[in-house]
Amino acid sequence: MKLIFFPVIFAFTLQCGINSETKKGIEAVLNENQKVSAYLLAHDKELPDLKGMISVLASSRTSIKEKDIQNKFSEMETILSKVNGKEREEFMIAYSGFSEILAGLVKKAGFAQQYNRFYCPMVRKTWVAKGEEIQNPYAPEMRDCGDLIK
Repeated sequence: MKLIFFPVIFAFTLQCGINSETKKGIEAVLNENQKVSAYLLAHDKELPDLKGMISVLASSRTSIKEKDIQNKFSEMETILSKVNGKEREEFMIAYSGFSEILAGLVKKAGFAQQYNRFYCPMVRKTWVAKGEEIQNPYAPEMRDCGDLIK
């Protein structure tokens, strides 16, 4: 009986590959990302303040044990720190780069049932959002333009 359960547990561990503290950190970033995305959807001309997101990335990074994920958090933090308060197009390019990294972490952490990666071929940008409804934060004139990427 033990031999049957061990492979199942081992396979599950390999699939998830991260501990609960790391999952909490990724979930905190996803929650902040939802706020940023909602702000972009509600405000066509203004950009969100990223101080909350940058703070969550920095504080979560300290509790993460996996070096590769720590590096991803540092990379996302650097990307967003450089554009906070900058011009709109520069912000959108950076937010798409941040979203590409976040999409990889969503898969790795097992959040792909709740959160999805989307891509708009018209503006050539990526975003991560909860659910399957396309709500493009980049193009106010075409909020429904984009593809769900599985």
